[in-house]
Amino acid sequence: MADIADGLGFTEATYFAHFFRKHSGTSPKVFRQQAGRFPALS
Repeated sequence: MADIADGLGFTEATYFAHFFRKHSGTSPKVFRQQAGRFPALS
């Protein structure tokens, strides 16, 4: 997630996670789990 946040111009991954949750209604972790395309990170 840090690489994605950095690529989108966020200075911290937590800022990206907050933005993602605000606009999608779910956390990036839950999104990955529901999408089933990416393994869940511990």
